[in-house]
Amino acid sequence: MIVALQTARAGSKSVINKNIMLMGKKPMYRHALDKAIGSSKIDHVYVSTDIQEIINSDSAQYQAFERPQHLAQDDSSHQDVMIHGIDWIEKSLGAQVEIIVVLLGNSLGSSSEVLDDAIKMLQDNPDADSIVSVSEFNMFNPFRALKISGGLIETWLEQDKISEMKTIRNVNDKKSAGNIYFANGSFFICRRSAVLSKEGNLPFPWLGKKILPWVEEAAMEIDAPWQAEVLKSMLGTKNV
Repeated sequence: MIVALQTARAGSKSVINKNIMLMGKKPMYRHALDKAIGSSKIDHVYVSTDIQEIINSDSAQYQAFERPQHLAQDDSSHQDVMIHGIDWIEKSLGAQVEIIVVLLGNSLGSSSEVLDDAIKMLQDNPDADSIVSVSEFNMFNPFRALKISGGLIETWLEQDKISEMKTIRNVNDKKSAGNIYFANGSFFICRRSAVLSKEGNLPFPWLGKKILPWVEEAAMEIDAPWQAEVLKSMLGTKNV
């Protein structure tokens, strides 16, 4: 059985009510949710949330259930939220989940067709633990990461590490560290065993250790006000 689980928490400090802010013609959380509903491979769609508006929006197309308060704090483990979700879903259905498609409430998500293709990729690779959507962001490569120490700018990486790791002579070029990918928030598709094991690679231990990439054009989740404006611009005049 394949299920989608959207995680949407209240109490965001960086962007107030980001999961339910109007994005185009519908609330933010509905974008990724509707794409999961349109998937031909996802059997059931759920939302784990402490946002009453979402709980009250429960419909025949998806089911929202209330997240316990101890899993709705700023420092709550996202993996624990997923494990709670799997347990709740399995008790509700009386059946075991095989694959869980994790969606974020503050992301536009990938299309239904992309979700179907990504799920198939994981199914076709039985040794893989998961597949995650990523985008190439070479302009943010780690050689360019900075910190402020004693009032001065320093590179986050030690200088000798940058010299040792560079792939081309011009170290300030965005490709000097090779292609750099970041999880873009569109989806995490995981085998049940990977989520429950708690032994996966940091910083996303629910993905397990053998993680397939799904590379797509730049996408992002909303964690700062400027990102909300970018996503609104990306939607443009589409009927969404």
